[in-house]
Amino acid sequence: MTEGHTSLVDADRTKPSQVDSDRSWFDEVGAKLIDFTSRGRFLLIVFGAFVFWLAFGAQLAFANKWLEAGAAGVAWATLVLVFAVENANKRRDQALQHKLNAIAGALAEFMNAQEVPDEHVSELRAAVGLEHRESTD
Repeated sequence: MTEGHTSLVDADRTKPSQVDSDRSWFDEVGAKLIDFTSRGRFLLIVFGAFVFWLAFGAQLAFANKWLEAGAAGVAWATLVLVFAVENANKRRDQALQHKLNAIAGALAEFMNAQEVPDEHVSELRAAVGLEHRESTD
């Protein structure tokens, strides 16, 4: 191993095998919501709700209160779905980053054993955990 470098296997980073499978209630609800809304039956429910809203709206001559209630319902449903999608995206991104860090760490160890120039090994080691140090600016 190159001098001055610690093993990425022993580094103080979360390894994929160390990720706890216990998710928060918010993650569980989000996962179930995404699973439910990504199926065809959800489209049928949305279509049925629209037909129901349209039929009763026609009975009420589309009063302002009826239109406002429909708009508020759609806004809340959209907000909930956006939160669920963002939660699913964050969990997917975190899992992918753990996998990439594990691959980069193993590759750096392999490169070090193969006597690849230190510059290349150092750059690869620096890439591990970069998501915690990099700014969005």
